[in-house]
Amino acid sequence: MTFHQQIILAVLDKGLIASLLAIAGFWLNRYIDAFKSRRALENELLRTRDQKQIQFLESQLSQLFWPLYLRLQTDNVVWERILQRKSNDPTKAALGKQVELDVLLPNHEAACKIIQDNIHLAADATLVKILLKYIKHVTIYRAIRATGDKETDPIDVGEPWHSSRPR
Repeated sequence: MTFHQQIILAVLDKGLIASLLAIAGFWLNRYIDAFKSRRALENELLRTRDQKQIQFLESQLSQLFWPLYLRLQTDNVVWERILQRKSNDPTKAALGKQVELDVLLPNHEAACKIIQDNIHLAADATLVKILLKYIKHVTIYRAIRATGDKETDPIDVGEPWHSSRPR
């Protein structure tokens, strides 16, 4: 083999190797770009999922849990006054009955409205059962008072609200 042939062979050999490396580099670059794009898309999907979860939790808190919690705390605050409606002291009895009519029953109605409008935010079967039990309790309470009975409470007819387990 002549020197000229060896140079041509070396140039072809090196050119072929350079071409193969360029093709491999091109495909590797495409693979890396596709991987980066896929990773960026996955990160964006995770970020979007997290944002949706945060928005859902914020909706639960602002539209269901906090408003309902405040209504139930209102019930707790006035409950002692409600119990006085059976007092022998006519002033305390009248005050207890009026607090029941003006505060407790409207508060129950508002709590039921919050539940009815936002029960889809409960997202837990046990919580839904408890909320429905509360609505049933208030419905019975309202029905008792609608009959003109001012003494009987829901607990007296088997509809307590305070039990720890839903029926």
